[in-house]
Parts: sequence; C-alpha cells; structure tokens
Amino acid sequence: MIRIALLAQIVHDNHLSLRNIPPVFLFQIIKDETKLARKRVWYRLKIFLKFYFKRTAKEPVFVVAKRRSGSNLFLSYLNSVPEVTFWPPEPLNWHMHYGIRKNWVSKKSVFRHLAYTLNSARTKICGFKVLFFRLKHHGLALDDFKSHFPNAKFIILYRKSLLDQFVSLKVAEQTKQWEWTRDFRLPESIRVDVGEFRDFCRETKEFYEKVRRSPWIRDCALVLQYEELTSDPQKVFESKVFPFLGLPPRPVSTSMIKQNTKSMEAIIENFHEVRPWITEFKFDLSLRGISRSAVGEESIHPAQESL
Repeated sequence: MIRIALLAQIVHDNHLSLRNIPPVFLFQIIKDETKLARKRVWYRLKIFLKFYFKRTAKEPVFVVAKRRSGSNLFLSYLNSVPEVTFWPPEPLNWHMHYGIRKNWVSKKSVFRHLAYTLNSARTKICGFKVLFFRLKHHGLALDDFKSHFPNAKFIILYRKSLLDQFVSLKVAEQTKQWEWTRDFRLPESIRVDVGEFRDFCRETKEFYEKVRRSPWIRDCALVLQYEELTSDPQKVFESKVFPFLGLPPRPVSTSMIKQNTKSMEAIIENFHEVRPWITEFKFDLSLRGISRSAVGEESIHPAQESL
C-alpha cells in the first residue's frame, strides 16, 4: 500500500503518465521514493520524541530569500559560528528526508514539523532558510511564521543583480547541481528568454515588497545583500549579523565555491537581446529604508522603480 501511495504521489507531482514510464525506471523511482519515505519516518519520529520529552527554549532565526540569492552560502557562514545551528538547512524541502511532504499536508502540519525541527537544534539560536517558491506552494506567509514563532528574527537576503541571479538559476536547473562540486561543469552558454526574465524580475520585486509591508518587520528583521556578503563576509558579520543575533564577533568561514565564474556577456549567448532590457528596466533590486530600532542601523527595502 505504501508503494502504491508513493507511485500515485510521484505521478501527480511530476505530471507523468504510467504508460510513458519504462518498467525499469518505474521500479527504480519506487525504490528511491520508498527509501526516502523510510528515512523521513525515522527522522520525524526522532524529532517528535525530542520535542515531547526534551523540549528546550529556542531563539529562531529565519533566512528569507529567493532561489540563487546566496542562501546556501550565508547558511554555510552561519554554521561556522559555534553558537548557532542552521541544520537542517531547509525543512520545507520535500526532496530531502528532513523535509515536509510536497502535497497532502496542512498548514498546521507544516508548522508542527518546523517546531520539531527547531527543537532538535543543538544551540539556542537556530533556524533555517525559507524560500519564496516553497512558501507559495504551501500557501504560507511570513505573518504565519511570526504568529507561530513570536520571538523569531528574520534575515532577508536578496541579490542586487537580478540578471546574475536569473542566470545562476538557469545554470543550476540545466546542470541539476545547486552547489559547486568537483564534477560540476559550467555550461558554455545559457540562452535567456527575455519574457521569462521580465516575469522573474517582477515576481522578485513583488515578493520583497510584500515582505517590506509586514507591519512587524521593522522590529525583528535584518536585510542583507548578496554582493555585500561575497565582497567582505567578515565585515558583514561583525557590523550587522553578530549585533543582530546578540553574539560577540567570531571568525566566519566557508568551503563553498561560486559556480558561475564567467561574466554575463560571456555566458549569455543572446546577450544582445537582453542588454536593452537591462538599460530600460534597471534589473537591479535596491532595498533601503527599514530601520532596526534594536540595532540602531538602517536596513533596506525594495526600491520603487517599476519593473
């Protein structure tokens, strides 16, 4: 029965037809999904038991971002700090054993899973990243997070160059590799669909605008720029992240390597088609203006330029 249910979910999630799936491939995906389901059951049982028998107070921190805005890099730096834990990195990732299922799950079940996950962390200050497309899939909003975790802090991470972000996303989708590994091979070129790029920019702006409009965001949020983080991570942590988390300065480090080492002109094969849109629409997300009274710093919010 479990395998039948898994097969139904696979077909539903990937819009497949049983007639089009070779028997060998069908057997393999059932085998893989069964293994994932078993690991997920054991993981859920472990964090459930710890929640009910060894519950501890936590100070949750949620890293809110869109894909390819540097969230993996930022979490890597955070996990180099002994006083914080950002593992598992993304409990809403339905592809991983520590993630909640993609479908047939209620909002109540999602937040119960997130509460179990936070409690399983080894440190008081802990958290994970929250990606826009997973929020959208589950019908969640940041207001829901604030409601379930009133003492939570939010770090809003964005990427100034939307073109770089979009190309990074296309490279990851094409190679099916979301982080650099030794066998990673950067494609010779990427073709950018201008219409898709414009939609991406518009969606990104709307997402950060919605975050900015949250009435409580001023008192519990810090906004960071990817380009600033990659330029001088130690300075960013010492001047912004550590004060925000209430921690003394510490050296931060990462073993991550940037995937795309080419310029936009070199990797975009139809750059001549994209260039006019960059000039006219200024595909650049500038955030400024949200103040943090507790830190005494000036944070940032999405610019009002029309995309």
